[in-house]
Parts: sequence; structure tokens; C-alpha cells
Amino acid sequence: MNEQQTKWDEGFKAGRDYNPINEILLDSVLAYVDNEKKAAVDLGCGTGDAVIKLAKRGLTVTGTDWSPEALRKAQIRAEEEGVADKVNFQEVDLDKLAEANLKAGEANIILCKLVIAFVSDRKAFCEVVKGLLSENGVFVIQTPVLHDGVEYVPEDKPRIAVSYKEFKATLEEVFTEVIEFDHSYYSDRGDLVTFIVK
Repeated sequence: MNEQQTKWDEGFKAGRDYNPINEILLDSVLAYVDNEKKAAVDLGCGTGDAVIKLAKRGLTVTGTDWSPEALRKAQIRAEEEGVADKVNFQEVDLDKLAEANLKAGEANIILCKLVIAFVSDRKAFCEVVKGLLSENGVFVIQTPVLHDGVEYVPEDKPRIAVSYKEFKATLEEVFTEVIEFDHSYYSDRGDLVTFIVK
């Protein structure tokens, strides 16, 4: 485990958890997605919130994270919520996504929530994701973004944000269609965007 992984793992051991995905937004995304909605992958699943919510909506879900502690907690939650038979978890470093035990062309939905800022080569990552998607599959990314010309303070979460302009350009370079599905404004300057890309 590298130093960054160890820090995340220690955080999960200390009881840290992260914002759950908004259920209304999740249902809106699923209603918008025009495919079979059978298989999903959550990249950076943490303790399994979205994995469990997707499984409860009938999907078979693979959750990945690089923290063994997060995955341990996610498995326990899945068992407690009665969806353990619909989920599986894998320890995956998103910078090495191409090495993960994920089948190409099978995911109807791939979710990536609040972790894209920690991926070193976002274009290469998006290219791997594209290869994992089914023919009509969609990639759903939720991330805080930074806008040019705005001075950010720590409360604006710049450490987990990406440049709006640069990341959108990366998505447009790799994918055919990029939709800004939802903007949530969580502070005076904080913009959380949910992209749906195909």
C-alpha cells in the first residue's frame, strides 16, 4: 500500500465516511439512461453507499476502492442491507484501472463520484472506462469543479475538485456525447457537476 492509500485506509478505520449520493439525483440519472441497466460499476465506492442503492434498484454492481477497510465496511453494509448476492467488491487503484479484473464491454453504467481529482492521468482513465462500457453504456461522473477567474478557499473543496474547462475537454476528447446533467451549488463558489457521457 502506498502512502496515499494508507492515509485513506486509516481514515476509514477511524470512522470517516463521505457524502452519500442523493437518491433523487440517482433516480433521475437512472430514468435518463436508456439502456438495460443490468450491470453497474462504482469506481471509488468507499463504504458502498451507491453500490447498495444501485443493487436495491435491481442492478448487479461491482464496487471498487483502493482502501481494504472501506471495502470491508462496504461488504458488511451490503450484507446488512440484504443485497450481498447482487454486489462484489474489488481493491483497485484507479491509476491502474486497466489492470483491474473488470470485463470489457459489459457495464451498462459506470459511476465515479468525488474521486476523479485523485486520478493522475484522466484521459487514460476515461479511455479505459470507455472500453468497459456496453454498447449503450453510460459513464456518470460527479465532481466538484473549479472555474477560471474564481479565487477558491478551503471551504470550496478545491483539493477534491478539477478544472471544469480542462476536464470537460478531456471528456469531449474521449467520448461522443457529454451532458452536464446536474449542477449543485454547495457554497458561494462551490459547483458540483454530474456529467453523463456516452
